[in-house]
Amino acid sequence: MLDEGDVSAHTAGIITLVGCASAILGALLPWGEKVLFGISISKTEVQAAGWLLAAIAMVSVCIASVGLLRRPATAAIAIVLILLALTQVGVAIWNGVDIVQVIAHSDSRQVAIRTIGTGATLGVLGSLITLAGSFIAWTRRAWWSSETGEVA
Repeated sequence: MLDEGDVSAHTAGIITLVGCASAILGALLPWGEKVLFGISISKTEVQAAGWLLAAIAMVSVCIASVGLLRRPATAAIAIVLILLALTQVGVAIWNGVDIVQVIAHSDSRQVAIRTIGTGATLGVLGSLITLAGSFIAWTRRAWWSSETGEVA
């Protein structure tokens, strides 16, 4: 049976994994749009940010699944996940800004809606969810260690 510290670790891990999955999906959506609809706002130079976002999210998935789903987070795991999540947020915003710049420099007759698109929006949202899960891991780590008397 799981105690409250284990449940908190699982919750933080699941939230982090959902955020990472959303960020990865958001990074891959421009290619899906291109295949399904034959058009995508993302250009080659913008896709580098998507690949970087997916790579950072995959590293976060590995760390979260090993470090959070089995036991409450240690301080090192929580700090690494927070730093990776902050990096994800920065890369996702960079990707969105690049897409807005591509739209601004394109012929306005070719673009009906001047938004960053579902992929970039999902990338930012997923990165923020990953950050929330990482902060939950950090705060639950502090609660768990004070209750059990263990140093985290």
